[in-house]
Amino acid sequence: MRRAILLALSIVLSVAASAAAAQDDLLARVEAAGTLRVANTQGHAPWDFLDDDNRLTGLGIDLANELAARMGIGKVEFVPARFPDLIPGIQANRFDLVIAGHTITEERSKIVDFSLPYMAIGTSVFVRTGDERIRTLDDLDGKSVGTLAGSITEGYLAAEHGDKKLDVRAYENATLALSDLAVGRVDAVIYSDDAGAYIARINALPVVRAVQVNREINAMVFRKGEDRFGQALNAAFRSIIDDGTYSSLSAKWLGSVDMAAELKKAAD
Repeated sequence: MRRAILLALSIVLSVAASAAAAQDDLLARVEAAGTLRVANTQGHAPWDFLDDDNRLTGLGIDLANELAARMGIGKVEFVPARFPDLIPGIQANRFDLVIAGHTITEERSKIVDFSLPYMAIGTSVFVRTGDERIRTLDDLDGKSVGTLAGSITEGYLAAEHGDKKLDVRAYENATLALSDLAVGRVDAVIYSDDAGAYIARINALPVVRAVQVNREINAMVFRKGEDRFGQALNAAFRSIIDDGTYSSLSAKWLGSVDMAAELKKAAD
Protein backbone atom coordinates (compact mmCIF):
# COMPACT_ATOMS: atom_id res chain seq x y z
CA MET A 1 0.00 0.00 0.00
CA ARG A 2 2.78 2.39 0.96
CA ARG A 3 4.53 1.70 -2.37
CA ALA A 4 1.32 2.35 -4.28
CA ILE A 5 0.76 5.64 -2.46
CA LEU A 6 4.32 6.74 -3.15
CA LEU A 7 3.94 5.79 -6.83
CA ALA A 8 0.67 7.70 -7.11
CA LEU A 9 2.21 10.72 -5.39
CA SER A 10 5.19 10.60 -7.74
CA ILE A 11 2.88 10.55 -10.77
CA VAL A 12 0.86 13.49 -9.45
CA LEU A 13 3.99 15.51 -8.76
CA SER A 14 5.40 14.68 -12.19
CA VAL A 15 2.21 15.75 -13.95
CA ALA A 16 2.07 18.93 -11.86
CA ALA A 17 5.69 19.74 -12.69
CA SER A 18 5.09 19.15 -16.40
CA ALA A 19 2.00 21.36 -16.32
CA ALA A 20 3.90 24.11 -14.51
CA ALA A 21 6.77 23.90 -16.99
CA ALA A 22 4.38 24.09 -19.94
CA GLN A 23 2.62 27.06 -18.37
CA ASP A 24 5.95 28.86 -17.95
CA ASP A 25 7.18 28.00 -21.45
CA LEU A 26 6.47 30.90 -23.80
CA LEU A 27 6.00 28.82 -26.94
CA ALA A 28 3.58 26.46 -25.19
CA ARG A 29 1.69 29.40 -23.73
CA VAL A 30 1.18 31.26 -27.02
CA GLU A 31 0.25 28.03 -28.80
CA ALA A 32 -2.34 27.24 -26.12
CA ALA A 33 -3.71 30.79 -26.21
CA GLY A 34 -3.69 30.91 -30.00
CA THR A 35 -2.48 34.51 -29.73
CA LEU A 36 0.92 36.15 -30.11
CA ARG A 37 1.17 39.49 -28.28
CA VAL A 38 3.47 41.77 -30.30
CA ALA A 39 4.48 45.20 -29.02
CA ASN A 40 5.54 48.21 -31.05
CA THR A 41 5.36 51.99 -30.82
CA GLN A 42 2.78 52.35 -33.63
CA GLY A 43 4.61 55.51 -34.66
CA HIS A 44 7.54 54.10 -36.63
CA ALA A 45 6.62 54.36 -40.30
CA PRO A 46 7.00 52.43 -42.53
CA TRP A 47 7.36 49.60 -40.00
CA ASP A 48 4.38 50.21 -37.71
CA PHE A 49 2.05 53.20 -37.83
CA LEU A 50 -1.60 54.23 -38.00
CA ASP A 51 -2.84 55.06 -41.49
CA ASP A 52 -5.38 57.73 -42.45
CA ASP A 53 -8.20 55.39 -41.39
CA ASN A 54 -6.53 54.80 -38.00
CA ARG A 55 -5.62 51.23 -38.93
CA LEU A 56 -2.33 49.77 -37.78
CA THR A 57 -0.18 48.97 -40.79
CA GLY A 58 3.41 48.70 -41.98
CA LEU A 59 6.19 46.25 -42.79
CA GLY A 60 6.57 45.20 -39.16
CA ILE A 61 2.84 44.47 -38.94
CA ASP A 62 2.92 42.32 -42.08
CA LEU A 63 6.02 40.55 -40.75
CA ALA A 64 4.40 39.79 -37.38
CA ASN A 65 1.31 38.32 -39.03
CA GLU A 66 3.44 36.19 -41.34
CA LEU A 67 5.58 34.95 -38.43
CA ALA A 68 2.55 33.97 -36.37
CA ALA A 69 0.99 32.08 -39.29
CA ARG A 70 4.17 30.08 -39.89
CA MET A 71 4.49 29.33 -36.17
CA GLY A 72 0.95 27.95 -36.17
CA ILE A 73 -0.45 30.77 -34.05
CA GLY A 74 -3.86 31.95 -35.21
CA LYS A 75 -3.95 35.55 -34.03
CA VAL A 76 -1.65 38.50 -33.41
CA GLU A 77 -2.54 41.03 -30.74
CA PHE A 78 -0.64 44.27 -31.28
CA VAL A 79 0.16 46.15 -28.08
CA PRO A 80 1.15 49.84 -28.26
CA ALA A 81 3.96 50.96 -25.96
CA ARG A 82 6.51 53.74 -25.58
CA PHE A 83 9.95 52.70 -26.84
CA PRO A 84 11.58 52.98 -23.36
CA ASP A 85 8.88 50.64 -21.97
CA LEU A 86 9.30 47.84 -24.50
CA ILE A 87 12.10 45.84 -22.87
CA PRO A 88 10.66 46.26 -19.34
CA GLY A 89 7.33 45.09 -20.79
CA ILE A 90 8.96 41.91 -22.11
CA GLN A 91 10.51 41.30 -18.71
CA ALA A 92 7.15 41.83 -17.01
CA ASN A 93 5.39 39.49 -19.47
CA ARG A 94 3.05 42.21 -20.77
CA PHE A 95 3.75 40.97 -24.30
CA ASP A 96 5.53 38.06 -25.96
CA LEU A 97 7.55 39.69 -28.73
CA VAL A 98 8.79 43.17 -29.63
CA ILE A 99 9.33 44.19 -33.26
CA ALA A 100 10.46 47.80 -32.90
CA GLY A 101 13.97 48.23 -34.27
CA HIS A 102 16.09 47.26 -31.27
CA THR A 103 19.82 47.24 -31.94
CA ILE A 104 21.58 44.16 -30.59
CA THR A 105 23.83 45.22 -27.71
CA GLU A 106 25.73 43.37 -25.00
CA GLU A 107 23.87 45.27 -22.30
CA ARG A 108 20.45 44.38 -23.66
CA SER A 109 21.50 40.76 -24.22
CA LYS A 110 21.96 40.38 -20.47
CA ILE A 111 18.24 40.91 -19.82
CA VAL A 112 16.41 39.81 -23.01
CA ASP A 113 17.00 37.49 -25.94
CA PHE A 114 17.19 38.49 -29.60
CA SER A 115 15.95 36.83 -32.77
CA LEU A 116 17.95 36.61 -35.95
CA PRO A 117 18.51 40.12 -37.34
CA TYR A 118 15.54 41.39 -39.33
CA MET A 119 16.80 44.92 -40.12
CA ALA A 120 20.13 46.21 -41.43
CA ILE A 121 19.79 49.96 -41.65
CA GLY A 122 21.83 53.10 -41.82
CA THR A 123 21.35 55.90 -39.30
CA SER A 124 21.74 59.48 -40.51
CA VAL A 125 21.57 63.08 -39.45
CA PHE A 126 18.51 64.75 -41.01
CA VAL A 127 18.37 68.53 -41.47
CA ARG A 128 15.93 70.98 -42.98
CA THR A 129 16.12 71.25 -46.76
CA GLY A 130 18.53 74.03 -47.66
CA ASP A 131 20.27 74.11 -44.25
CA GLU A 132 24.00 74.05 -45.06
CA ARG A 133 25.23 74.37 -41.46
CA ILE A 134 25.47 70.63 -40.76
CA ARG A 135 27.57 68.56 -43.13
CA THR A 136 29.69 66.55 -40.64
CA LEU A 137 29.10 65.15 -37.17
CA ASP A 138 31.34 67.87 -35.71
CA ASP A 139 28.86 70.43 -37.02
CA LEU A 140 26.36 69.22 -34.40
CA ASP A 141 28.33 71.10 -31.76
CA GLY A 142 26.07 73.72 -30.20
CA LYS A 143 22.98 72.43 -32.03
CA SER A 144 19.70 70.95 -30.83
CA VAL A 145 19.44 67.30 -31.89
CA GLY A 146 16.28 65.21 -31.82
CA THR A 147 16.38 61.47 -31.22
CA LEU A 148 14.03 58.64 -30.27
CA ALA A 149 13.51 58.29 -26.52
CA GLY A 150 15.24 55.18 -25.19
CA SER A 151 17.14 54.55 -28.41
CA ILE A 152 20.79 53.65 -28.90
CA THR A 153 21.27 57.09 -30.42
CA GLU A 154 20.94 58.74 -27.01
CA GLY A 155 23.87 56.66 -25.75
CA TYR A 156 25.79 57.32 -28.95
CA LEU A 157 25.42 61.08 -28.54
CA ALA A 158 26.67 60.89 -24.97
CA ALA A 159 29.59 58.59 -25.78
CA GLU A 160 30.79 60.09 -29.05
CA HIS A 161 30.05 63.74 -28.43
CA GLY A 162 30.55 64.12 -24.71
CA ASP A 163 32.85 67.12 -25.28
CA LYS A 164 30.34 68.83 -27.55
CA LYS A 165 27.57 71.14 -26.39
CA LEU A 166 24.56 69.25 -27.71
CA ASP A 167 20.99 70.01 -26.79
CA VAL A 168 19.61 66.46 -27.06
CA ARG A 169 15.82 66.22 -27.21
CA ALA A 170 14.09 62.84 -26.90
CA TYR A 171 10.86 62.22 -28.82
CA GLU A 172 8.20 59.54 -28.48
CA ASN A 173 8.30 58.84 -32.21
CA ALA A 174 10.20 59.93 -35.31
CA THR A 175 7.24 61.64 -36.97
CA LEU A 176 7.12 64.16 -34.14
CA ALA A 177 10.89 64.66 -34.27
CA LEU A 178 11.02 65.20 -38.03
CA SER A 179 7.95 67.46 -37.92
CA ASP A 180 9.69 69.63 -35.33
CA LEU A 181 12.78 69.67 -37.53
CA ALA A 182 10.72 70.79 -40.51
CA VAL A 183 9.43 73.87 -38.65
CA GLY A 184 12.74 74.71 -36.98
CA ARG A 185 12.15 73.57 -33.40
CA VAL A 186 15.32 71.46 -33.59
CA ASP A 187 18.41 71.81 -35.78
CA ALA A 188 18.82 68.14 -36.62
CA VAL A 189 17.34 64.69 -36.05
CA ILE A 190 19.26 61.42 -35.96
CA TYR A 191 17.17 58.51 -37.24
CA SER A 192 17.23 55.52 -39.57
CA ASP A 193 17.80 56.31 -43.25
CA ASP A 194 14.90 54.45 -44.84
CA ALA A 195 12.29 55.13 -42.17
CA GLY A 196 13.23 58.81 -41.95
CA ALA A 197 13.06 59.25 -45.71
CA TYR A 198 9.69 57.45 -45.79
CA ILE A 199 8.21 59.66 -43.05
CA ALA A 200 9.47 62.79 -44.80
CA ARG A 201 7.99 61.69 -48.11
CA ILE A 202 4.50 60.70 -46.94
CA ASN A 203 4.19 63.81 -44.77
CA ALA A 204 5.74 66.17 -47.34
CA LEU A 205 8.30 67.37 -44.80
CA PRO A 206 11.13 69.57 -46.11
CA VAL A 207 13.95 67.52 -44.53
CA VAL A 208 16.90 65.68 -46.08
CA ARG A 209 19.72 63.40 -44.98
CA ALA A 210 22.95 65.31 -44.37
CA VAL A 211 25.47 62.73 -43.16
CA GLN A 212 25.38 59.04 -42.22
CA VAL A 213 26.25 58.22 -38.61
CA ASN A 214 26.53 54.43 -38.71
CA ARG A 215 24.82 51.21 -39.72
CA GLU A 216 22.77 49.20 -37.24
CA ILE A 217 21.69 45.58 -37.06
CA ASN A 218 18.31 45.21 -35.38
CA ALA A 219 16.50 42.16 -34.08
CA MET A 220 13.22 41.16 -32.49
CA VAL A 221 13.14 40.90 -28.69
CA PHE A 222 11.63 38.23 -26.44
CA ARG A 223 11.96 37.01 -22.85
CA LYS A 224 15.34 35.76 -21.67
CA GLY A 225 15.79 32.00 -21.71
CA GLU A 226 12.83 31.17 -23.98
CA ASP A 227 14.90 28.94 -26.24
CA ARG A 228 12.04 26.94 -27.77
CA PHE A 229 10.20 30.12 -28.67
CA GLY A 230 13.36 31.60 -30.16
CA GLN A 231 14.00 28.50 -32.27
CA ALA A 232 10.43 28.49 -33.63
CA LEU A 233 10.57 32.25 -34.30
CA ASN A 234 13.90 32.02 -36.14
CA ALA A 235 12.75 29.02 -38.19
CA ALA A 236 9.66 30.96 -39.28
CA PHE A 237 11.72 34.01 -40.15
CA ARG A 238 14.23 31.97 -42.17
CA SER A 239 11.38 30.54 -44.23
CA ILE A 240 10.02 34.07 -44.85
CA ILE A 241 13.43 35.06 -46.24
CA ASP A 242 14.10 31.83 -48.16
CA ASP A 243 10.84 31.80 -50.14
CA GLY A 244 11.12 35.47 -51.13
CA THR A 245 8.29 36.75 -48.94
CA TYR A 246 10.53 39.21 -47.10
CA SER A 247 11.79 40.66 -50.37
CA SER A 248 8.19 41.13 -51.51
CA LEU A 249 7.21 42.84 -48.25
CA SER A 250 10.26 45.08 -48.53
CA ALA A 251 9.26 46.12 -52.04
CA LYS A 252 5.78 46.95 -50.77
CA TRP A 253 6.99 49.21 -47.96
CA LEU A 254 10.58 50.22 -48.75
CA GLY A 255 10.48 50.58 -52.50
CA SER A 256 13.88 49.75 -53.96
CA VAL A 257 15.32 48.52 -50.65
CA ASP A 258 15.35 44.71 -50.36
CA MET A 259 15.79 44.09 -46.63
CA ALA A 260 16.55 40.40 -47.20
CA ALA A 261 19.44 41.41 -49.46
CA GLU A 262 20.59 44.06 -46.96
CA LEU A 263 20.73 41.43 -44.22
CA LYS A 264 22.77 39.12 -46.45
CA LYS A 265 25.25 41.92 -47.23
CA ALA A 266 25.58 42.74 -43.54
CA ALA A 267 26.32 39.09 -42.74
CA ASP A 268 28.99 38.67 -45.46
